[in-house]
Amino acid sequence: MDLRAPEAEGKSGNLRFVRRVLTETEKRFFDRSAASDIYLWAAWAAKETAYKALVKTRPDIASWPGLYETGFDCDDFRGISQCRGVVETASYSVRVMLCINDSYIHCIGSESGGVSVDELCSGVDEIAPDRRNPQGQSEAARHAAIRSIARLTEISPSDMEIKRHRGKRGFGPPLVYISKKPTGVDLSLSHHGGFAAFAFTLQGTCQAR
Repeated sequence: MDLRAPEAEGKSGNLRFVRRVLTETEKRFFDRSAASDIYLWAAWAAKETAYKALVKTRPDIASWPGLYETGFDCDDFRGISQCRGVVETASYSVRVMLCINDSYIHCIGSESGGVSVDELCSGVDEIAPDRRNPQGQSEAARHAAIRSIARLTEISPSDMEIKRHRGKRGFGPPLVYISKKPTGVDLSLSHHGGFAAFAFTLQGTCQAR
């Protein structure tokens, strides 16, 4: 989430949007928050992360943000660079970790009982101003992920490809191919405004950034 994007600044003043994103419990935290914009976008990013984690094995799960409720370990988002939490649905929960600075919020997550968020490899790249269009943003996210996977596996980036296949509800999650063969890399990509981000799991442990 690019906090500098025009559509992100001051969004906490749009009460119709706030009511669409936040549950009643979250709205009470929001109302007394001294950093309401950050709280709103942290909740949004956490819910989006939880949906992406769950939809991989549950393609029919609903994406409506009001069905996802967040709980964070930090009480006040002012001056916080990292925060952990959990996103709950009626049946599932996803552990999340947020990296926060003046420019963006980056959230990674893993379904409870699965891989720990500390085992996820992740990163954020700034996108060149002339590439901040849908195609350029998508390419930036894929290239950033490929560079990171290549660095860890010592496989040439030229041998890697990321594809998404169309299903009943649109394109499915990104899949990593090496030498045209599918791999078991569990990958998530995102982009907004001037930033592209990724998170993935490999054998072994990555320190999330």
